[in-house]
Amino acid sequence: MLDLFKVFKIPTDCYLCGCQTVAAQSQAAIICTDCHQQLPLTISACKTCGLPLHLTTRNHNNGETAVCGECLKNSPPYNRTISAFHYEAPISEFITQLKFSSQFQLLPLLCDYLTEKIANSYDSFELPNAIIPVPLHSKKLLERGFNQSQLIADRIAKILNLKTISKGVKKIKMTSAQSGLDAVERKGNLKNSFQIECELPEHIAIIDDVVTTGMTVAELSKQARLIGAKKIDIWCLARAYGV
Repeated sequence: MLDLFKVFKIPTDCYLCGCQTVAAQSQAAIICTDCHQQLPLTISACKTCGLPLHLTTRNHNNGETAVCGECLKNSPPYNRTISAFHYEAPISEFITQLKFSSQFQLLPLLCDYLTEKIANSYDSFELPNAIIPVPLHSKKLLERGFNQSQLIADRIAKILNLKTISKGVKKIKMTSAQSGLDAVERKGNLKNSFQIECELPEHIAIIDDVVTTGMTVAELSKQARLIGAKKIDIWCLARAYGV
């Protein structure tokens, strides 16, 4: 299999500001220290849905264990959400370039931040038994040539020594883009769009690049629970809000 990370020469200039202070010994070191400090890291978010707590109704919990009022009233079909970043510039541009322009040199930086966030969020014995990348429809996969969620899952699984399950997890419905649809249309657009034809362990993590409304991971979570998953975590590079 082609090693995507060997295709690109590691840059010595910062990918964002162009300064020449990037440490070339690391695949993930494509931006300088100052630019790293400007990234929109997820700091305070609802443990369940991953939305920034200042945008949700707070409860009396604090920090990483806080759950927003909406999740207390109407909890989604998954247990927790871990994201490395808020979906803001430059991360939003990085993910777009990765998905639509095959800028694979951005993947190590994005994944390393998420891996660190995951490692700091669990004791080793609490980690999921397997990772499931959100699948693409076969037509979309053929057009793009790769599934970015699969690339993210493979890298994180290797670092954390976890199993990845993708065979038997399919997107069987070619859905419309969620943007531009209202809440009811989005829900109907994704209904019955996934199929799982394999056994699942009780504790899994579903990986996606971006969680926007949460409806995609919720629909896949519902199918996973029907197959036997009892605890479902969502891992994503970025969590969007304001949509």
